[in-house]
This record gives sequence, structure tokens and C-alpha cells, in this order.
Amino acid sequence: MEERRKTGFEPWAWVAFALGALVGATFLYLGLRPGGRGPILAYTLGLPILGTAAGLWMAVGMIWSVLHRPVLQRGRLKALVTGAASVWVCSLPIAYPSSHEGRPSPLAFRLPFEGELDVRWGGLEREENALIFDPARCYGVVFELPEEGGVVARTPVAGVLRSWVETEPEGGVRSAVLEVAEQRFLVVAGLGGEAPVPPGSSLAAGTPLGPALGPTLTVHLEDRPEPGTGEGVPFFFRDYRVGEALRERGVPLRGERVGTGRPSPVRDTR
Repeated sequence: MEERRKTGFEPWAWVAFALGALVGATFLYLGLRPGGRGPILAYTLGLPILGTAAGLWMAVGMIWSVLHRPVLQRGRLKALVTGAASVWVCSLPIAYPSSHEGRPSPLAFRLPFEGELDVRWGGLEREENALIFDPARCYGVVFELPEEGGVVARTPVAGVLRSWVETEPEGGVRSAVLEVAEQRFLVVAGLGGEAPVPPGSSLAAGTPLGPALGPTLTVHLEDRPEPGTGEGVPFFFRDYRVGEALRERGVPLRGERVGTGRPSPVRDTR
């Protein structure tokens, strides 16, 4: 009976296996890309909570094993490996798996300013875009603003202004939320000054939204009208300059200097 007890699975080990199964089920659920609030909560809360729980339970298992010798038993080792794998998987820098991936907006977006700005974040790789870990902003682009200011933010596409959202009330920084299609809401963040138009206004592409207050100007498209609560939707900018070359369709990437205006005849269609 003593030998059977030492080689079987102890109660704490079954908990470790259960946590590992929950981690696997969460990744499977995210991989199915069902959309809605469920996967957002699973990604932003579920994985961190499960990873933390698995790590703490590993500590419980190790303490138990030290107090109940022999320490190294096959059942215990399997449970500890499961716990370590759960912690490792939950800590991986995995981009949010939006249900809209591969289905970009068909609308033609223009840059949200006139002139030239450097791109701080943009693209689909984690080295290029820190926003890929944010469910709502995972396809967003961040432009760096000059220290001297003077940049006026403009609507990248025609739409109806649904709301002004105060992001930093003390600093006077706000975001504009435009409904550009059914369940498609464009958020232009980093705006200052007085709101130039009231909610409900229909705006053409290129309409001034006020001065960009900085230090960055961010644009992203999501499927809910409350910024930060929906899933990001892919979109492309059309006919913008990268240096002196014209890019007919694309997403500005980190480190590029992009702008509007008359480009050279060289074309970049990436």
C-alpha cells in the first residue's frame, strides 16, 4: 500500500493537471476565434490568472514533496512539469487572435494628418508593433509627433462622429470615435483643444479633428463603439508616401517616415 501511494498521483498533482487542462482549453478557445467579449476576457484575464495559479500551485507541490519524502516520484515529476509548462505557455508573447484576422476593412483610409511623421509602432510583428497584444488596438498604428507641435489630426475616412472620449482629462487629451461602417468604429487618439464638431456629425475624409496633442497620434479600428472594449479590425492606408516612394496600399511600419503630398514616380506596392 505504501508503494502504491508513492507512485500514484497525489491530490495536489490532480489540481496541477486540472490547471494545465484549463490552459489548453483556453488556447483552444482563442484559436477558434469566436469573437465577442469572451475571448477578450480569456486573453487579458484568463491566461494571466491561470499562469499565476499554476506557478503558485507548483510551489505548493514542491513544498509538499519536500515534506513527504522521497521527493522525486514519477507522479510528482509529471505534475511539476505540467505546472511549469502551464506557466511558460501563459507567459508567451502571443498576439491577440482577433476574429477579424484576414478580413480587412474594404474602406480606403488616408493618413490622419498632413505632412510627414515618423511611425513609432505599426505592422503585425511584435518587434514592430507593441499594440498587437491589445485586443482592440492590435491592428493600430502609432505616429510620433514633433516636440514643437503644429500637427492637425484629420479623419482618415468618412464617417459619423459617435463620441469624444476623454483619455487624459487633466491634460486635455481626448479620442474621437467615428462609425465608418456597420460595427466598425475608428478611434483617433491623442487629440487636444476644443472639440470642433458635436457627436452625430457626418464628416468627410480629411476633416480636421483638432490639434494632435501628443506625444503620439494613434489610429485603430475596432468592432465596438466604446474604445478598448472590442476586437481590432485590420485596415490599410492608401496612397501615402514612404520617403519619396508612393505606397498605394499598406500599413506604415515602425521606423518609417510616412507622409502625404506629391511623391516621386517611384512606387512601393507592398
